[in-house]
Amino acid sequence: MSGSVRRSVWKLTWPFVGAQVARGLNVLVAQSLVGHYVGKEGLAAFGVAMMLFFLSITLFIALLQGMAIHIARYTGRQDSDALSRLVYETFKATFLILVFFLLPLGYFMAPQALVWMNTAPEVREHALPFLRTVLLGGAPLMLLLLVNRAFQASGDVRTPLVLGIISTVCNVSVSVVLITVFDLGVLGAAWGFIVGPVPSLCIALALIYHGKMVIRPPKRYTLRLDLDVLKSVTRIGLPTGIMSLLMTLVGVIIMSMLGSLKESVTAQAAYTVGYIQLFSFFNWVGFSLSAASNTLIGQNIGAGDPARGKRCVLTAALGGALWAIALGFVFWFYPARLLSISDMAEGPVLEMGIGMLRFLAFAGFFTVIAQTCFGGLMGAGDTKSPMFIIIIAQIGVLLGYCALVNHFSVLTATTVWTAILAAAVVRFLLAGTVFLRGRWRHIKVELDGLEAVDPAEGGALGG
Repeated sequence: MSGSVRRSVWKLTWPFVGAQVARGLNVLVAQSLVGHYVGKEGLAAFGVAMMLFFLSITLFIALLQGMAIHIARYTGRQDSDALSRLVYETFKATFLILVFFLLPLGYFMAPQALVWMNTAPEVREHALPFLRTVLLGGAPLMLLLLVNRAFQASGDVRTPLVLGIISTVCNVSVSVVLITVFDLGVLGAAWGFIVGPVPSLCIALALIYHGKMVIRPPKRYTLRLDLDVLKSVTRIGLPTGIMSLLMTLVGVIIMSMLGSLKESVTAQAAYTVGYIQLFSFFNWVGFSLSAASNTLIGQNIGAGDPARGKRCVLTAALGGALWAIALGFVFWFYPARLLSISDMAEGPVLEMGIGMLRFLAFAGFFTVIAQTCFGGLMGAGDTKSPMFIIIIAQIGVLLGYCALVNHFSVLTATTVWTAILAAAVVRFLLAGTVFLRGRWRHIKVELDGLEAVDPAEGGALGG
């Protein structure tokens, strides 16, 4: 790992951003169509169902992050055998999660989960078929996320961008046809999510099988799980899975709180459009910088240069801050135009949405920088610190503030927006402090039963 830090960050980040935008456009287009053809009940249903879907795949997220951290580290060491072993074993574990967890969960638990979230009957009517469809048919989406993250962690960021564009085109095409022509509403969006990734997944697997990627097919195909690999991946990735679980669970609780308000459907629709949809413009860049930082710091540590890895993360954070300031300006001065994308053009839902976007204009700045620092910490193997920070910020600050207001006064949508901003500030302060302390330099990331390979030996990439 050498050369200009700024060039390295830019070279890795822009395809990450492109892939995030391509993936995010799926949600943006689907929500816009639902808003126009179904109304605020459909928007609320979309947001509730997506929250529950994210909650259900937290174990998969843990495997994904653990795999990515190992891949970045072993890419720095140029150990192709370890890369193939990591991806293949994580791929098999994902199938087990799908068959023995998501499928039964999707069928039996979905109705009760919607009741727990205080969803109104008219919202539940749209949310249940969406949730069951994406849980029962989510295999292509999850497996494409897996192979794309593996490519990105190994330094190949352009292939995931191309695959993301193909998936987005397919997803949007299916959603448009099913929603506008066949009038399937929210269910049409669900079918777009599960059908859209299929062509890209087939292309990705073909590239791996024919030896076109850094990640190669395994030397021997077997159904038996390699517990050594899964133990290492899970040990590193589990705190990230817990962090993802907590963040999504907080989102579910917020949806439930909003569902308890007098204007529940309006509040849930505003949250869906404002936070889940429009705030994605911050998250696309934040997640991209996080993933780029994750990969760069892992590869630099693997190559024996942690100081350069730190500079990469700080450079990425500076770029993210500039983007967040510019976007915050748009959120503050042009909220009505942004909300009109989902047909929120008048009435209480517009007023509530404008109030939320003005809080998010500031929260976005703190969120993007915190996400970048999280990426650096996790890429270095420190997955526990982000988990504890999330516990403090999301549960202690966000939910704690809402609970106090609800106990001593009356909970309102503005209370929730204020709590989101306060949690973002705390997350930013803690993430920046922990990263700058630099204790992550001393964390070891190794696969059990596999010694480090010298880049000059036969297992090197391209050898």
